[in-house]
Amino acid sequence: MGGLYLTILEYRQAPTAVTTSDLVYGSGVQADQDAQLLQEIQRASDGVTSFCSSDLVASTRTMTEEVWINRAGRMAFHPGDGNLTAVTSISLGIAANALTAVSATALAAGWIDTKSNSFILPAGAGTFAAGASPLQVGTTSANRALARYNYVAGYPSTTLAVTAAAAATSVTVASNAGIVAGTVLTIVDGAKTENVTVTATPTTNTVAVTALAQTHTFVAGPAAAIAVHAMPTDLRRAVVYLVSALVQSRGNDSLTMGQLLTPAPAVGVDASSSVNGAMARKILVDGGYVRIR
Repeated sequence: MGGLYLTILEYRQAPTAVTTSDLVYGSGVQADQDAQLLQEIQRASDGVTSFCSSDLVASTRTMTEEVWINRAGRMAFHPGDGNLTAVTSISLGIAANALTAVSATALAAGWIDTKSNSFILPAGAGTFAAGASPLQVGTTSANRALARYNYVAGYPSTTLAVTAAAAATSVTVASNAGIVAGTVLTIVDGAKTENVTVTATPTTNTVAVTALAQTHTFVAGPAAAIAVHAMPTDLRRAVVYLVSALVQSRGNDSLTMGQLLTPAPAVGVDASSSVNGAMARKILVDGGYVRIR
């Protein structure tokens, strides 16, 4: 399973006109209804990840690929996921069992090219073994290498982990994946929803931000989790549509995600579910979230 694109609270606050109080027929236990809704949110999140060929929730991933050294002596690394926010380590060599790590100093000289969603390692940034002698990045003794690197990609999507008081200049979240200085985070808390800007790239789950205007109270349990994210609004809306489609068609165990994420009504799919599924698909396609592999 991939990351969750929504919280239970966030879905219930959305203007869906979909009831979530009877998802488990005959059960008067709220925890049962919450668990079922969380399951539908996870199913919708996984469906979006599959449809887009990429997990759009920020996480650390590993890529192995052949990279080329261009005439300027630079290497460009192209991960298979969108919204690249960091490359945390790179190892280079001529074979998978003969890789040498690029130093932290050399790695710090690189940068993310947001236009091409790639990481650029400049000339002279490091060396790696090429046969009997080391190859200096930026020389012409070879023009390609095998690279294995760890990177962070996707949009930050986490939850508040500790109560944050008004005027506070930090928030503690469940995960800091994808959060860097300058990220605008939305704290989804009903009428107290607000945006804050990250003032320093975090090294822990306590994130420095501009002063809060509201107090956001942490309550344990998935039903009360307060979302903290930097996902585009339309992407979040697509997941709301897809969750609604799943809730409206519950009980149909043979229903596939492909039947919902279709531009035309599918045979055997409830009309409301079909409309919501088609809306989700349109947002994902028109928004450029679907990657071509």
